[in-house]
Amino acid sequence: TAVHKEKKKQKEKGDDYDRGSTPLNSNPPRSGSLSERPTGSLSERPPHLVRSKSELVIADKLHARGIEYAYEQPVTLAPGRVRYPAFTIADHASGVTYYWEHLGLLEDPQYRSRWERKRAEYHRAGILGFEAGGGENGTLIETRDDRVGGLDAQHVAKLIDQILLA
Repeated sequence: TAVHKEKKKQKEKGDDYDRGSTPLNSNPPRSGSLSERPTGSLSERPPHLVRSKSELVIADKLHARGIEYAYEQPVTLAPGRVRYPAFTIADHASGVTYYWEHLGLLEDPQYRSRWERKRAEYHRAGILGFEAGGGENGTLIETRDDRVGGLDAQHVAKLIDQILLA
């Protein structure tokens, strides 16, 4: 099929489609469960794996709008505290780096507690939410699953248009 031919061409060129790397991120994905992208033309979908269906929605919306990003690129927020935001988007024209965190399990009290600590680390590092106008070291974008685990794709598209393409 066309997909198999494209994969073969990428392998010959040295691209790592099957291993899940992103074009902007030479770091392999961290361990844990990853959701594989649905099959389709590789020119239509970014070639990497993500951790959830909701992250897949975000990745597809970013890619559809031509926004380059790194997936789970390490960022040091405090001395010795490396974090892996779902998506890192560097806007070279404005000099702003956006860190997109998708929060899929906020109904779980332990998950919520860990997220609140992580958000505080972002704030101490000068990375503030877009609602606050961002911070001197970056802008944090947060999305959440609803109570039944869904993500509103139209809301994601609106955020991208409002924050990244404004």
